[in-house]
Amino acid sequence: MKSEATNTKQLLDYLYNRLSPEQKRNLEEQSIDDHMLSDALEGFQLIEAEKDLEGIKQELNYFIKSKLKKKKTLKLFPVNFPMWILLLILAILLIATISYLLIETTSN
Repeated sequence: MKSEATNTKQLLDYLYNRLSPEQKRNLEEQSIDDHMLSDALEGFQLIEAEKDLEGIKQELNYFIKSKLKKKKTLKLFPVNFPMWILLLILAILLIATISYLLIETTSN
């Protein structure tokens, strides 16, 4: 958009008829020359209410935060093994250790 004064609040004010007739006319004249502004006005008109924008904004923020949070957590193992494989390996090591200890104590 060419004009720095044209912002989201002004577009929402236009959409919900909160602008004066002169401000509306100025914005419409700007949108004739500025295709990005025209597309933005059309996009805002597709969204039914300001609450929808807030809902979308909250969903995007939640999605971004959850992605960032997942990257910060340390994993116990670098590769994702199924839990049953880890338990199986642990059980085999435990059985091998107990067997070794039993053999060593009975052979003495």
